[in-house]
Amino acid sequence: MNIPIKIEINSFFSKNLHKFMFKEELNIAISYTLSLIILDRKATIKTISLDSGIKLVDISYYLSENYRYWDIDIILDEDIKQCENDGLIILDSFVIAKENTTKSDARNVYSSCQKRVLKGQEYLVMIYVKAEVIRVIGIKKLETRPDMINKSIKLLSNYLKYRTIKGVRADSHFFHEQIIYFLRFKEVEFISKPRRDSKWGDFQLKEYTTKINKNSFRYYPKEKLYAKAIIVESEIYGLCKILIVKTKYNNQEKGVFYVVSTNLELSVREILKGKKQRWQIEVIFRDCSQNLGLRDCQSTSKGSILMHIFMVFQTYNYLSSLKEKYGGTIGRIKRRICDSNHIITSVPDILKLKKVC
Repeated sequence: MNIPIKIEINSFFSKNLHKFMFKEELNIAISYTLSLIILDRKATIKTISLDSGIKLVDISYYLSENYRYWDIDIILDEDIKQCENDGLIILDSFVIAKENTTKSDARNVYSSCQKRVLKGQEYLVMIYVKAEVIRVIGIKKLETRPDMINKSIKLLSNYLKYRTIKGVRADSHFFHEQIIYFLRFKEVEFISKPRRDSKWGDFQLKEYTTKINKNSFRYYPKEKLYAKAIIVESEIYGLCKILIVKTKYNNQEKGVFYVVSTNLELSVREILKGKKQRWQIEVIFRDCSQNLGLRDCQSTSKGSILMHIFMVFQTYNYLSSLKEKYGGTIGRIKRRICDSNHIITSVPDILKLKKVC
């Protein structure tokens, strides 16, 4: 992997920020999450270069919701315009923990990665996927869990103003009649996981599964799963194709999961592939948490946290574009850029160099 030493500015920065930002502010925006270190409960950048020595930049001002240069919706709309037609859209949410402060407007929310209820803020994220191209193109703060459905529809509706969609992938939280109705009206297929206790007419899925003859399940060796497809019409969801999937050859409901497609023409393997595609957003959350400080913002105001999240995902989009071009991983590309530009993000190294200076 040979990434140029000079950082190429992606279309987001070059087309949307340079018109109204000073050069120093633009450099801060580009390097923000690449050299993010949390100091004194503020989001700050501490960079060390051979040219300027030690430079501590407090960017809390740039994260202010009143900072007039940031208009997240406008910038994300520009990102959408860079997408191609007929891509996949994936929806999911993640949680920023705010358990040790009373200054933040946190609420009790379930964190799937920690598998517990915690005090925090929940954010809805929408990504675009087509071939090797992956981009974060939508971010919304969720005030309540029911708020997720309405804001998901708003993000999808906004995207459809500019581009067409091949399909939408999401987990069980988004398997809701309003989303299904909206996508049916737009003629967009939807693949998701319903709840185990979902009612489909006169039966529940988990009760129905135990009554099916195990010989009617087909084994798929590539996926190492047993699956059976049924088509069910529901007053709530309309006609859907439901996959009953299990890992063992038995009639027990334990270990069984379900995948639903609103496109009745898809094969079992295509629906299973659609379920697997949703995992790409989890990979984004992992990369942004491990390499870009997604959950490390120490700010407490809603606006500042949202700005931090926005800049993290914009940095991810930038690194993802380099990944498409040069290969490798997000973490490796970040380290290569930091090394090439003499950016040190290790606290011990910074303290050591500070003493020398």
